[in-house]
Amino acid sequence: MARREGESEWQTRKRRVDPRLEAMGWTVVPFDAASLATNREDAIEEFPTESGPADYRYDYERAVGEGFLVDYDVIKLSSNVRMNGLFLQEGEQVGNVDPETGAEQMDLLEDERQFDTSEIEQRVTAPESSRTTCCSWTKVARADGSLRS
Repeated sequence: MARREGESEWQTRKRRVDPRLEAMGWTVVPFDAASLATNREDAIEEFPTESGPADYRYDYERAVGEGFLVDYDVIKLSSNVRMNGLFLQEGEQVGNVDPETGAEQMDLLEDERQFDTSEIEQRVTAPESSRTTCCSWTKVARADGSLRS
């Protein structure tokens, strides 16, 4: 969808960009210096910068949270455990690690147990998940810890 004849850049942006931002959950609002500090969820129009007004402000914290403008290289990997959680069957051998001493005690699970994805690495660690992470890392990392191009 190109700029229509006689249409200003501002009109084109309102017609083409604003609906896309709104479809992604943004609320497009005009710049207001008084509410700037508390406004973290909106796309702010005509945001003033040293080199002139930007069309929209994209808050740094939100950008990082959404995986954009991050100050690190994003490495995507796929782990079934991290995507679907972890289900342990009755009778499976599990290790319980004491967080204070680091001592591990092996035990057999008496009942089935389901761990949601939010509990992975907080309450439970699965060897498959750790193996996937390590294998993915070895494909992109050098011995000194820097990333391959």
